[in-house]
Amino acid sequence: VFYIIDEASPASILIPPEWTLVARDAFNGTVLWKRRMGAWHTHLWPLKSGPAQLPRRLVATADRVYVTLGLNAPLTVLDAATGGTIRTATGTRATEEILCSGGALFLLVNERMQDPTFVSPVDFKHGYAATLWDEKDRQIVALDAETGRTRWRKTMTVLPCTLAADANGVYFHDGAGVVCLDRSTGQVRWRSKPVERAEAIKGFYAPTLLVYDGLVLFSGGETAGGQTGSWYTEGKDTMTALSAKTGETLWTAYHPPSGYRSAEDLLVANGLVWTGETTSGRAVGVFTGRDPYTGEVKSEFPPDVQTYWFHHRCYRGKATDDYLLMSRAGIEFIDIHNESWIPHHWVRGACLYGVMPANGLIYSPQHPCACYLESKMYGFNALAPAAPKGFDEPSDEARLEKGPAYDWTTERARDKPVDRPPIGGGVAA
Repeated sequence: VFYIIDEASPASILIPPEWTLVARDAFNGTVLWKRRMGAWHTHLWPLKSGPAQLPRRLVATADRVYVTLGLNAPLTVLDAATGGTIRTATGTRATEEILCSGGALFLLVNERMQDPTFVSPVDFKHGYAATLWDEKDRQIVALDAETGRTRWRKTMTVLPCTLAADANGVYFHDGAGVVCLDRSTGQVRWRSKPVERAEAIKGFYAPTLLVYDGLVLFSGGETAGGQTGSWYTEGKDTMTALSAKTGETLWTAYHPPSGYRSAEDLLVANGLVWTGETTSGRAVGVFTGRDPYTGEVKSEFPPDVQTYWFHHRCYRGKATDDYLLMSRAGIEFIDIHNESWIPHHWVRGACLYGVMPANGLIYSPQHPCACYLESKMYGFNALAPAAPKGFDEPSDEARLEKGPAYDWTTERARDKPVDRPPIGGGVAA
């Protein structure tokens, strides 16, 4: 598990940060290595204000870690086992997003980004409503993941967090509609008709674009991208499905409010596109699963538990093929096969990122959340399923498995023991 954390003393929020990239064993939590980072986004940024794009700077594969080791740093490739630098990609200063797909890296590079400068903490209060996307062109850079060789580079306008790729193309929203580039050459293959999105992209929000089985799915947060309240239950948000081959719009449907001061949910699980009304505690919480090709509703159900809801935690939900993982209070496991909710109020994830289901576990990062202040779990946790009941107790012979070094002793251990005075005794004169 790889993550970025401020390891400075918690004695005062005004102590300069010590941003660090950390690698841990995913099953026992052992720290494997650390890398100190350069200047990062200020830790004095207001709560519930993003920046939503920042988590897209860290990507891991089986043996590589792709990261920017500073806010304006280029792409650095690390050995996942040791943390050693393999290479730093040229021409990638101020990489804002990293994708790894089929042996290629696709980067969103902002060459105009300025170096961090001192700003009075008083000015940070404006971050709550700040518009961070400047709508200026970026460069999409395609690299060979193994060699680092640049395959192509294309200057385009790209909506934050919408860059996606599959075996055939590279997709993004350019502020007006969805665009597809040829993944081999970078040439434009198609542009869709206009697809609605939030008028301004504020720091806490990011649109969602995903590619699934010949489809491009997009939600632009026409309401969610601008709302600041926690109790709104209706809006004008939409979600749109397009053909990944032609860019033709296949269907458009209402997107209920989800998440809170974060990106919204647009999840594909068990072959259906899922959305649910989770932003407000006043919302019932109905979840809807649609056919991804037609938009037809195939499943729809409310919570089957009676509990207290308030606004969703400040991040989007996650999903597996069996469960949707929402956070209206802590983590709610929504069984999409049995249409049943399993709430757990005492665990939540980090702002904007949330939790990570992987390896049969749920990873819950450190968080500054003030809700359920005296009863929730803190720290970096990995949660496992309940232990199986009725398992066979192993025999005494099977309890200890002796390895090749079991009977090995050092030369020092064979030396004659040294005489020592008894504990608490004096020393002979």
